[in-house]
Amino acid sequence: MKVAISIISMLVALYVSNKFVSFLRDDHCLDLGGRVTTWGGCELSGSRAEILPLSNAEYALVMLVAIAIALLLSYILNRLAKLMKT
Repeated sequence: MKVAISIISMLVALYVSNKFVSFLRDDHCLDLGGRVTTWGGCELSGSRAEILPLSNAEYALVMLVAIAIALLLSYILNRLAKLMKT
């Protein structure tokens, strides 16, 4: 049961962090006056669309959010599993 809880927690954290990275890239593109393409690239004033890199601070924030979500979800699911046993 604990392995399943860990896997679920990590998958949810990975999904949320991926969406968070996408949001940060889109926000950065719009701040620069670009247009976000359907595949997530940024087209700046008619130039070729490309993926904008994130700064180290933004990556650190994403990692912090992912770790916090994984730990919190794992804790909650473990507590629920204990309550279901009794």
